[in-house]
Amino acid sequence: MNSPNHKWKNRLKNTAIVLISIAFSVLLCESLVRWFAPQQLVMVDKDLWIPDNKLGWKHAPNINKKVNTGEHEVTFRTDKEGYRLCRHSKKGKYKILVIGDSFLEGLSIDEDSLSSCNILEAQRNRWFEIVNHPEEIVNTACSGYSPNQYYLKAREELSKNKYEYALLFFFVGNDFLEKHDTVFKAGSPNGNHSKFSFPKHFSLAAIKDAWLYPINESLEQYSQLYILFRRSVSVLLAKCGLTPYYFPKALLKSSENSPMWENTFKIVMKTDSLFRTYNTPYSLILIPHILQVHDDELEKYTKIFSIQKKDYDIYLPSKKFVTKCRENNIFITDPLDKMRKVAKTKRLYGRIDQHLNNSGHKELARIYREQFESIN
Repeated sequence: MNSPNHKWKNRLKNTAIVLISIAFSVLLCESLVRWFAPQQLVMVDKDLWIPDNKLGWKHAPNINKKVNTGEHEVTFRTDKEGYRLCRHSKKGKYKILVIGDSFLEGLSIDEDSLSSCNILEAQRNRWFEIVNHPEEIVNTACSGYSPNQYYLKAREELSKNKYEYALLFFFVGNDFLEKHDTVFKAGSPNGNHSKFSFPKHFSLAAIKDAWLYPINESLEQYSQLYILFRRSVSVLLAKCGLTPYYFPKALLKSSENSPMWENTFKIVMKTDSLFRTYNTPYSLILIPHILQVHDDELEKYTKIFSIQKKDYDIYLPSKKFVTKCRENNIFITDPLDKMRKVAKTKRLYGRIDQHLNNSGHKELARIYREQFESIN
């Protein structure tokens, strides 16, 4: 008869064999993926952002790091103010102010491929009477910023610098707001997701914040197998609310009478008044959501979130927001129709990181230039 100690030893031995076998299998699969189906590892240093008592967060100054959000490796550089650099930009008398969120921050985009840099190269002779004078792009865009922070950043910059022109970028996906805030708690655009902690309560949201997000962020930095697996089950994960994918409220017909349209327009008018006070001409540029531009993505999302065709309208932001801006003499670029046309033959957004890709930024800049030239 086996003694209790002997039984426990056998159980431990069998458990160790199983664990070692699983670990070996995972390592083998990881090696096979790296050899035959290599994936882009995500490398985004949380030190890119630092807390700020006015805006909530901002970029750290003098950054020079390689980042990868899943598309390809990019060099991310900032100046002493924490603003992203552009090789087309040169220190000089004439300054262009750029305000926006992660689309113009561009963690997946080479610095010279950003819309703002493309626009500067084409517009410099139209904006400035004196050719060959250096023009400086001051790109204040940062992940997680909203129109509330756009206003605060414009106020801050205009009060200390003279700008010849400004480019204000709004994203359809999350820039239509229910309220106007001017107070932000110092933190980061990603909250505390990177910190593994004990959940405050056992709800799915608390468990995601405390455990799942930190585990995800660690695995996506080191495991190509995990990246491949996550892509393979992305639809299932989205249905479970375990991805950042969402169906924009601004495209739902149920939002047609939402106060977000009027509230966001009020912020725009407040910002417009600010630019007028400082005698700074500007353009407002609307960045479409990927679902408005690529029909294959729209079809996928409507299936994931069980949304019927009768329940959404990809032109709702144009009808509710763009029309009102134009009625109030706000110069706004709405590139949706032209981007949809180009998207029939060319991908304009990333497949992993669903921000504009290099082609998307070039098209956005081209459409803006055409509109600008047509009225000047």
